Amino acid sequence: MDVKLTSISYNLDTSSNTTAIIVAMQGFDGRESINTSVSLVSDDVTEGQTLDDLGRKEIETLARTKTAGYITTVPEPKQPAEA
Repeated sequence: MDVKLTSISYNLDTSSNTTAIIVAMQGFDGRESINTSVSLVSDDVTEGQTLDDLGRKEIETLARTKTAGYITTVPEPKQPAEA
């Protein structure tokens, strides 16, 4: 499934520092679809880096990584044992 970045928005504090970056992505494959929205916060960046330091590609990479952490593979149902 091709998941595309659809929007990036910023939450700022009263000093105009970025407190969160909200990233939305959307993908379609036939009749299947996925919509995600994740918030990047200061805990999501490396030490010594702030949200204000991130470029668009870095934001997208972090958002995709964070999204993947929420998605797990669902195991196939167990087949009944043969008698």
